[in-house]
Amino acid sequence: AGGSETEPDKNLVKLHRKVGLARKLALGGKPGQGLNLLEKAMTDAAAVPPDAMVLELAVRLNLLMGETARATELLAVFQEHFADHPAISFLACRLALAAGDIEGASMAIKGKRARLEPEAVLLRGLILEAQDQCVKAAELYRQELEKQALSGL
Repeated sequence: AGGSETEPDKNLVKLHRKVGLARKLALGGKPGQGLNLLEKAMTDAAAVPPDAMVLELAVRLNLLMGETARATELLAVFQEHFADHPAISFLACRLALAAGDIEGASMAIKGKRARLEPEAVLLRGLILEAQDQCVKAAELYRQELEKQALSGL
């Protein structure tokens, strides 16, 4: 009643549905299919303004599939439009790790906000693994899993 709400952009709604399906495919062990679906959906929705959720998933899936050039391109767009998004530092860290830049990966997740996120623990562990410090990485993972177990009580 009153009707002052605007109709959601149908193209954006359609794109978000495809994002959900792409995410389900990736989580179901088919990240390549998810990436193909997402890339096609992004091409079909070229008129839709940049969307943080779409860009984040696109960067993540491209990194997962080893498409670092495309991930780099998409991360630049993501940073341009959503500079303060909390996932930017994690994606930059993952991209640096994919390029073998351990120092760059470490620098990307420095800072209090990044350290508080569970993904930061995973990334710090991956950095330790890249430095051949697997025992330290395993200890870090165990500590985080213990925290998760305690927080679930």
